[in-house]
Amino acid sequence: MARAAQLRSTSRLRRNAGRGDGKGSLSHGHPIGNGSALDALAFLNRDHRELAELFDRYALARRTLAAPERRALALKICTALTLHARLEDELFYPTVRKNVSGVDELINDASVEHATIKGLVMSIQDHESIDGLFDAKVKVLGDYVRHHICDEQDKLFAKVRQADIDLREFGARLAERKSELAGEAGPPN
Repeated sequence: MARAAQLRSTSRLRRNAGRGDGKGSLSHGHPIGNGSALDALAFLNRDHRELAELFDRYALARRTLAAPERRALALKICTALTLHARLEDELFYPTVRKNVSGVDELINDASVEHATIKGLVMSIQDHESIDGLFDAKVKVLGDYVRHHICDEQDKLFAKVRQADIDLREFGARLAERKSELAGEAGPPN
């Protein structure tokens, strides 16, 4: 039963990824252009999809990969999550809080969820043996992240979409900051 819910959640994440509002359009009703910059919500949705795909890969890896490869994949997930959370905490949430009314509770909830996610990430990074407990931590992290993503996409993004924010310009700022953060983090695992 839980696996079926997870698959539905992943399927919904993939359907909505790249579509800023979950309806197939980007800022002000414009579809995704050929190579044009993504709007902020499409940019974050793409990150969400990539995270979901990493967790899907880990679910398969639990059965097929040796411990060192599972650890490497788990650390890649941790790095991607840390980067994504910093991007949202430093740029997305403050901008949304300043420019969108009625989002304080949603952003407060998201900030608490980020703190919990950070704790799980640190626990995974510090876990020395690659055993059943390690795998369980990665699985629970994935479940938690999927829940967080769905809340964000279903509740917060709809409010952002209705606000007077230039989502294309905001998407460019997010992309630039992500590139800076990735440079600070060093080469990918």
